[in-house]
Formats: sequence, C-alpha cells, structure tokens
Amino acid sequence: MVRIDAAVKQRVRDILTIAQQHRTEMFETGHWMEIIDQICAKHGLTKGELLSARRSRDLVVARHEAFYRMSKETAMSLPAIGRRMGGKDHTTVLWGIRRHKERMEAAGL
Repeated sequence: MVRIDAAVKQRVRDILTIAQQHRTEMFETGHWMEIIDQICAKHGLTKGELLSARRSRDLVVARHEAFYRMSKETAMSLPAIGRRMGGKDHTTVLWGIRRHKERMEAAGL
C-alpha cells in the first residue's frame, strides 16, 4: 500500500479546489446566453430563429458557430449545449462543432 504524506494530500486538495473554482467561473450562467446574443447579432438572427428547428443554411452556420463557441468557452457538456440550443441531440452538437472547425480551417483561421 502506498502511503501519501499530509503535504501531498493538501496539495492535491488545493489543486482540486482551484480546478473547481475555474470550472465554476467558466460555467457562469450568463456566459452561454452572451454567446447566443453575440451569434444572433453577428448573423442578423433572432434567438427564436437560432433555437428553432429550421435548417436553412444561414441558420445552420450560425448554430454551428454557437455550438463551437459554447464548447470552447464554457465547461458545458455536449448534451447541455444541445438542451440550451433548442433541444438538440449531443451528436448534432458534435457534428456542428466539427463542421465549424472545417469551415474555419478552410478560411485559414
């Protein structure tokens, strides 16, 4: 059995505390809503349009960008992103993230 001294245990607790604080800061409730607002303003859409089931090209591109930003800028899981984006499935979110990455790479970003 491996014995861990008190200093190591305390250091691990400190690291976990810092990680939890960082995760909590990233998951602020308002941040994902700000992302949606920014995407709507950028693409000239309403929240209702962005969160709807419609699949016109302009809506899909904007939705994919929102999926991507929410996955990178928050600590939300794919199912959580999908729920907030109008009840989309986590595989839809994953697909959108991948398509947005491809578009960014094609544009040289």
